[in-house]
Formats: sequence, C-alpha cells, structure tokens
Amino acid sequence: MLINISDVWDEARKMHAKYVEDAIDDATVTSTHLRHLLDRKRDVIVNGEPAQLRQLIYFTDGLLSLCDEAEYKLFEDECATIFDYPGFRNKNKPGYKGWDAYKLCQKSPYILCPYCQQSFAFTVVGEDNKSFRPTLDHFYSQARYPYLAITLNNLVPCCHTCNSFLKGKVNFFHRQHLHPLEDQESIHFCFDEIEYLNIQKSDGMRYEVSLRSAVGEKARNSAKLFLLPERYAIHSAMLNTFIQNMQIYDEAKVEFLQNTFESPAFFTQRNILNFDIGNYQNELLGKVKKDLYEQLHGS
Repeated sequence: MLINISDVWDEARKMHAKYVEDAIDDATVTSTHLRHLLDRKRDVIVNGEPAQLRQLIYFTDGLLSLCDEAEYKLFEDECATIFDYPGFRNKNKPGYKGWDAYKLCQKSPYILCPYCQQSFAFTVVGEDNKSFRPTLDHFYSQARYPYLAITLNNLVPCCHTCNSFLKGKVNFFHRQHLHPLEDQESIHFCFDEIEYLNIQKSDGMRYEVSLRSAVGEKARNSAKLFLLPERYAIHSAMLNTFIQNMQIYDEAKVEFLQNTFESPAFFTQRNILNFDIGNYQNELLGKVKKDLYEQLHGS
C-alpha cells in the first residue's frame, strides 16, 4: 500500500456493525465449531481491528485443526450463509435490509486506491440503477477465512487492477503486506540529489524518480506485488514537470505576485504546483509528490 486510510470506515462503523450483528442473530447455527467461534469471538468478527483479526485466524485455525471433512464443510457452508458477501454486494436481493456494499463505499472519504494511488476508487449512484463503486479487497481471503467475509476491517476499497490482476489469490496472512487500514506509510519515493545538482548546473530538465529501498518485509512485498516501480516509471514525464515547478516555486516570488496582482488568492502553492500537500491522499500520484516535495523543501 502507499497511503494509510485507517479512518476510511469511521462514518460506517455503527451501521455495518448492526448489519453483521443482525446476520448472526438471524442465523441458525448447527456447526459446533462455528457456535463455539461465535460464543468466544463474536465481537472480534463484528468490530475487530486488523491485529485482532490475525489473532482470530490463529484461534480459528486451531479450532478447526481436528475437524473431519464433514465438520469442516458444515462450518464453511454455514459461514457462507451467515457472512454472505454475495448478498451484501447485491442491493436488489430479496429481504434487503437497507445496508450493502454501495452504502458502505459511499461512506468512504477517499477517492483513490490505497495500494497504488494511480486509479480511482469512489462510488457514484445514479438513476435507473446505474451505479459503480470500488472493488472491496478482502485483505484476508474470504475463500480461506469465510468468517471474515463481511468484517469491516477486512474490507479495503481499491481498484480492480490491484485487487484482481495483481493480488489475486495471494494469501496476505501467510505472506505479509502493508495493510491500508493499519500500517504507517513506509514506501517512499525520491530523486537523486547529486544528479539534481548536476542538472541544475547544466540547465538540464530531466530527473529520475525512484522508490527508496523499502524498509521491512511488508513494504518490500507490497512494492513488488503491486508493481509500484514499474507503474510509477510510466509517469516520469509528469513527475519531472512537478519537480521543475517546485524549482520555480519560491515563497518570496509568490508573495511578490500576490502583492502585485488583483487576484492574490490565485498565487498559492497549491495552484502553482497543481498539488495540495494537505490532501495528498486524494490526489493522483499524491504520495510520490509529497515525498518529492519534502525532499526538496523539507517536511
């Protein structure tokens, strides 16, 4: 992941918790293993933070370790019935309870995929049932962990490319990656400062932007899986323009322009750089621009 969106579901927590609680309350549970899981870990399934979900997986794997094939199938089947993600996706299903994936995604304040920040991930609900929303990545696979299929902190709004083409069936529990709802932003971009000084002397205009060596296994795995070096290389021309604009930007010059012209509000850092560092999470390529800005101007 590139950006942390740990507050993405803050406006949805109460409504989604009720949805999951109702799904459990309305269920007829015959699997002794599932009944034991719900008796012991219901609150975690409903409201668990990512770290608690990992502990839940360990607990459940132990619980199921001595199951025979029939018991395991019953557990899976009843999980699929109770934690019904296909039903949650389908706002037109019979017995609709007023809460679904569209309603959830409409509560997100973010418009970009947190894994790549190159693709949009927002929701539009139009007339005549014409709507679209981001895909919801099950950070921990719903096929492997069906009891987490509608757990809020297991759902990450993201783009189809990252979710389907790149992540696919990779098991994020066995092979750890950065979690957008939990981890700090630890993948960073930079340009070569020696090269920058040489280009300044020669009046050149071309810079090479690259990922810094990712610190930690999760960051390295994420950068590799989501092809971040390769994908950001495509935007080199745009990022070079941004670096050039940063060279032009100077607070003293901006103050002069603001005092000289009748529309001082136009001559702001945001307008000159075409970038709002205070809202970088919702700007295309915002994380890389933030890193480059802080490298040149200081954080």
